[in-house]
Amino acid sequence: RDPVERFISAVGQVTSSRNFSTNGQQSQLRQRCGMQDIHDNSSILAPRSTTTTTTSSTTSMSTTATASDIFRCFVQMLKHDENSYWLDLHFTPMILELSFATMQKDVPVAVFLFDHVPDILGQLGADPKKKKKDGKKAGYRSDVLVNSTVDDLEEDVLKDLCDLYEMDVLFMRDLGFTTLCDQLL
Repeated sequence: RDPVERFISAVGQVTSSRNFSTNGQQSQLRQRCGMQDIHDNSSILAPRSTTTTTTSSTTSMSTTATASDIFRCFVQMLKHDENSYWLDLHFTPMILELSFATMQKDVPVAVFLFDHVPDILGQLGADPKKKKKDGKKAGYRSDVLVNSTVDDLEEDVLKDLCDLYEMDVLFMRDLGFTTLCDQLL
């Protein structure tokens, strides 16, 4: 899977209302990015801009979080935290996962583009349309991330993300696949 698309999915998984670990790791990661409890449907980050409205008796602050803010926060966390990729297993680079899965033995591994997985499942007799997890379903992710895409990554964040997953980009290039990072590395 393209490292950028994989990262977007990982952020969705880590912040998902269905992915709360008993050790509270996901909750801690959300809090580090300023996100509220996802169950109260107000998953927000500290905004880049706020609007303050004052009337004679009240002051209200309007905060708008974006997927860009969330992605920036997680990229910065991966880039600067001493645990980096190990903050959550969803952030582990693909090449490391393959290395661990094969126990660094010289065994053949088939690698397919993620888009081809439904075809492969169909060939194996499985239902190619069945999804165990669907990040586009209401309630699975915070509202701000449900429709997030690569376009929600600002250029500097995308560059940092590509630098973080350079090993996966090089691996995919070596296999003849293209990635969204090819122009940046």
